[in-house]
Amino acid sequence: MNPLMFSSDQYQLLDFGDGRRLERFGPLLLDRPCPAADVFAKKVPGLWTTVDARFDNGDADRGDADRGIWTDRGTLAERWTIDRGRLVMELKRTAFGHVGLFPEQAENWDWIAEQVAK
Repeated sequence: MNPLMFSSDQYQLLDFGDGRRLERFGPLLLDRPCPAADVFAKKVPGLWTTVDARFDNGDADRGDADRGIWTDRGTLAERWTIDRGRLVMELKRTAFGHVGLFPEQAENWDWIAEQVAK
């Protein structure tokens, strides 16, 4: 399996800019902060209006800078899964804006799957 690829129904980076990234994790479209995207403009602004949830960082003045808040557009499952080959991964939104999956680690997952198969 190509270590950098997911099927588009499992994971996609759809857009980034204005300090944010728009990603699809399985059935959910999530809008999360991305400091590396500060210098870019969003390419598809209209797509951002369809998000299922948006994460915003906490406020240092309130003492919660290390945590933030998810704003949901509807009722969302607390946990959901996505597949990558034979691996099924459970995701969950955290108070830190993560979902428990880092797509750049896909090559490592492939290696683990190979080791388990042996």
